[in-house]
Amino acid sequence: MSTEDDELYPCVGVCMVDQTSGLCMGCGKPVQEPAEPERAGERPASEQG
Repeated sequence: MSTEDDELYPCVGVCMVDQTSGLCMGCGKPVQEPAEPERAGERPASEQG
């Protein structure tokens, strides 16, 4: 299955982040930090008593 990102930023097998622009130097895709997954049943430390 192809996504819009796959079409806009075809992977060329070179995954290096340009520190100035924050873009992948291989495909030009903006690099973002992955969000931390929420764990079921855990509350944030601010809510724990």
